[in-house]
Amino acid sequence: MTDKQEEHRLLTDSEIEAIYDARVASDPEFAEVMRKYDLRKEPFEYQRCDNCIYYLNSTQWCDHPDFQIEVGAAWWCNIWRI
Repeated sequence: MTDKQEEHRLLTDSEIEAIYDARVASDPEFAEVMRKYDLRKEPFEYQRCDNCIYYLNSTQWCDHPDFQIEVGAAWWCNIWRI
């Protein structure tokens, strides 16, 4: 795999969860923001990150101004929008 391919490799759900869990554990301010928006690692009915306007599929990134983190496609938070 070339450096360019590695750079754009999508993460597995387990990798995203590990990054998220580590950040929540190490950053109380971030953890509070996540609690405020009720970020969950499962969808709410049909609402999922991957059908939200803030989700960037190519990078698995939530582009909401308060988040700016990698999230799982099937995750959900209370600012979900279509």
